[in-house]
Amino acid sequence: LFFVKEYLESENCQILEDEENIIIKISLLEFNKYIKYKELYIDKKTGLPNKLIIKNSDKQIKGCIIYNNIEIFQ
Repeated sequence: LFFVKEYLESENCQILEDEENIIIKISLLEFNKYIKYKELYIDKKTGLPNKLIIKNSDKQIKGCIIYNNIEIFQ
């Protein structure tokens, strides 16, 4: 639900596609140095999210949520 709210409030968002996914990229209005950008990957066939990538203000990956597996990058 948070991603949907952030998507609706974002002034800068893109919807892209690759062979398997619909990719929604947003730039957050309210952010800190650790979370500025988010990318949600949705499987085209199932309509279910595959992963959410979180990037900092330098566009470095700071986290990746894959289903119920959470990875933290330092």
